[in-house]
Amino acid sequence: MDVRKEIADLVVQFEELEKEGHFPEMVKILKRAVEIAESNLEEEDEDRLRVCHFLGHAFIRNGQLMEAESVLENVVMTKRRTLEKDDPSLAATMYTLGRCYL
Repeated sequence: MDVRKEIADLVVQFEELEKEGHFPEMVKILKRAVEIAESNLEEEDEDRLRVCHFLGHAFIRNGQLMEAESVLENVVMTKRRTLEKDDPSLAATMYTLGRCYL
């Protein structure tokens, strides 16, 4: 199976679980997606960063703020190195990271 397709399928499962409020299962699904992404995609790959962002979001929804902070800070650092400083995806990740401190 294509790696990107496998990750996309896991993200769809994450979205369904989020709608149903199954937060621990969301985290488990996204950890698997991140594992696949980290094994097969470059650090600055958009799909890898996106699934890591989703994992940070899932950690927040599951009340695991320290884990979310760690994941999201890594995403922000990678995006700052690889993207233009006004790239909108950086703002979305910064917003999600800020939710760790509320």
